[in-house]
Amino acid sequence: MASIINKISFQNFFNYYGPLEENTYEFSKGVNIVVADNGGGKSKFFNGFLWIFYDEILDSDTKTRKNIKNQAVKICSDKAKNEAAVNDLIEINVALEFSDIRFTYRICKGFRIKKSRSDASLTDSSDWQVFFNNIEVSKRDIQLLEFHEVYDEDEHKRILNKLIQSNLREYSLFKERKLTS
Repeated sequence: MASIINKISFQNFFNYYGPLEENTYEFSKGVNIVVADNGGGKSKFFNGFLWIFYDEILDSDTKTRKNIKNQAVKICSDKAKNEAAVNDLIEINVALEFSDIRFTYRICKGFRIKKSRSDASLTDSSDWQVFFNNIEVSKRDIQLLEFHEVYDEDEHKRILNKLIQSNLREYSLFKERKLTS
């Protein structure tokens, strides 16, 4: 059964500053290609999918995939970190919504960071406390209005595999710097 990605949203995720509602990208039917100038957020957009599927991001400095838990402070928007006062909590989230013929599913991964010092570095994780949230998975019948949370971890995996089967992901989501003829 085919699944269609409806939208992806970001909250204080790299350069996507602000709430999910202000950083939502809705997909059209068919093939969608993300095109933007250098520094426009294409790699960060791709990292949202990597986080949802693998709990990893692609580090643009080293060109290697890294576990999200070791990169939490780096992932948070610098603007959000600059605006935070001591003891403020900053929410970082990626939310993905997709549908099949019967249900619409929503997957959200997130964490919070807390500023520990007034002179906190934007990159030094010792200046910040990190609190990871559990993955949130919910679904709703296409005919209904409300989402209902799914608590079973095996069901979380089944829902994620409905989007793109794990053995097909490397062929479905790819990142390329330039296209050549």
